[in-house]
Amino acid sequence: MNLWIFIGLVLLALEIFTTTFFLLFFGIAALVVALLVFLFPLSTPVQIGIFSALSLLFFLFGKKVVKKKSSKLPDQDDLIGKNGIALESIETAGPLRVIVGDTHWQAFSKSPIKKGSYVKIVSISNLTLEVEPL
Repeated sequence: MNLWIFIGLVLLALEIFTTTFFLLFFGIAALVVALLVFLFPLSTPVQIGIFSALSLLFFLFGKKVVKKKSSKLPDQDDLIGKNGIALESIETAGPLRVIVGDTHWQAFSKSPIKKGSYVKIVSISNLTLEVEPL
């Protein structure tokens, strides 16, 4: 049982650094196996089988949940033409941060922009907004 707890905690700790949600499912499966071993005497092959089955189930179910959550992000084309607020000032062309709705974005502008001023999104490239002052 202690081995399954160790494996589960290591996988969950690694997930914190990767943030891919991939190791999360295996870590949870290992902790569930640890609980089952605590409650019932299970042989090692049965433990490995349960771990494999749970990992697959959690992965397939979790993938659907993560996909649904990520699909709620706005389509990039929908952002073009929308307005945001500059969170930084720039004196010449360069990078800055803007907020559009409740989301913070990296952006760049070819024109000077003052902090707090409204900007318009003109294009998007690699999750970086190109903005111009209004």
